[in-house]
Amino acid sequence: MLTSAIASATHAIQKDDRRRAAEELARVAYAAEFAESRLQASLNRLANEAATAPSQQQVHAAAEPARAKSGFPRALLFGGIAVVLLGAAGAAYWLLRPAPAISLGALELNASPFAEVMSVTSEKGQAMPLPVGDHWTPLRLDEIPIGRYAVSFRGTDGSTLNQQCDVAQTAQLCTIELKAIGRQRD
Repeated sequence: MLTSAIASATHAIQKDDRRRAAEELARVAYAAEFAESRLQASLNRLANEAATAPSQQQVHAAAEPARAKSGFPRALLFGGIAVVLLGAAGAAYWLLRPAPAISLGALELNASPFAEVMSVTSEKGQAMPLPVGDHWTPLRLDEIPIGRYAVSFRGTDGSTLNQQCDVAQTAQLCTIELKAIGRQRD
């Protein structure tokens, strides 16, 4: 019991809690007269230390506010981390954002009397896929991006004619007049 009180009082004095050290020693003071001389000497020494006022150096150190550690400022470190995280989030958004919706329309191709549609090409040079099967007019192409297209028609006599056709959100009719069957060239 005395050994435990001595250890607690020593710890309290090291923490500069002299009141607690004195309380620990007072709690076991009745048993001190029965202890061996070495323990009695330790108790007396600690009781004297606990009873003395803190030194001027200790009072001065307690009165001084804690000084900030020197070195790299934390605010600058956290600000740098925030900038890097915001940059990464912005890059992720830019790379993972959904593609803008493309407005689609329909194109109805017709020739008089009739013709085969050879190709449909956008202004940017991208060929639009034609449906499977024959490509004779009348022919409807659905879900084509809005814009202007060059359509190539081949008539029954083998001649090829090109026509500019516009596609809007509503179906657009694009027609071409060919030489009638059985007519001779003039």
